[in-house]
Amino acid sequence: MRNKWCTLNKKFMTSCYLQIQQFYMNSLTAIYFTALIFILPLCAKSQEKDVDKILVVTNVTIIDTKGSLPKAHMTVMIINNVITNIGEKNKIKIPKGAFVVDASNKFIIPGLWAMHVHDVCNSKWGKSVFMPMYIANGVTGVRDMGGPNSGVPDTVFKRREEIKEGKLLAPRIVAAGYFIMGDVRGPREAIRVSNDSDGRHAVDFIKNAGADFVKVKELVPREAYFAIADEARKQTIPLVGHVPFSIDAVEAVNAGQKRAS
Repeated sequence: MRNKWCTLNKKFMTSCYLQIQQFYMNSLTAIYFTALIFILPLCAKSQEKDVDKILVVTNVTIIDTKGSLPKAHMTVMIINNVITNIGEKNKIKIPKGAFVVDASNKFIIPGLWAMHVHDVCNSKWGKSVFMPMYIANGVTGVRDMGGPNSGVPDTVFKRREEIKEGKLLAPRIVAAGYFIMGDVRGPREAIRVSNDSDGRHAVDFIKNAGADFVKVKELVPREAYFAIADEARKQTIPLVGHVPFSIDAVEAVNAGQKRAS
């Protein structure tokens, strides 16, 4: 079975993917439905800045992910994107003018985060497929780690701001945009470094470009790596990514690298 699967041609794989996508989009229930309930009304920016935007979800079952039993028949009130009240049905007064959603037989959980992705701003599938699919599956935040499949860095940063401004239905994005590698040729998102000076300039460029963190790859030379770590600390931007071959994991931790993959 595995061998047959591996020999499927690209056209058939694409067809299978689209059928799976359509199945999920037509089968949204429970948690997935409530993800959309929350985000659709809240993403729109009000033209009347002084008017509160109130969303009330009634008859919903809350799963808090802290080990408590599910709480049925609850009401959740959200004012201007902030949860302001949670209580049992009929114990919360619904303000006049509130947008009310009856979530009977539906569930609410905290928004999920995907902590290592490369596809949310993909030029072919990002905006039309991946962004809505993340939301449909309850993922309200992603950490985009950069690279060819992530899209052009400027586009990634632009999408991030559009989401913040409520112009685009998509998970919140924190993004690398670029990544730092050794003195070898790479894709356009790669920044080549070979020494202390290169490393510091790379961090400065990445931060000024608008990245949320600095990502390093395996081929970063030892001298450049420690310069990158020092400069990232000085500029208060997190350092994450792969552990270069030139150092070990303990040295990476001691240098201040926050995450390793």
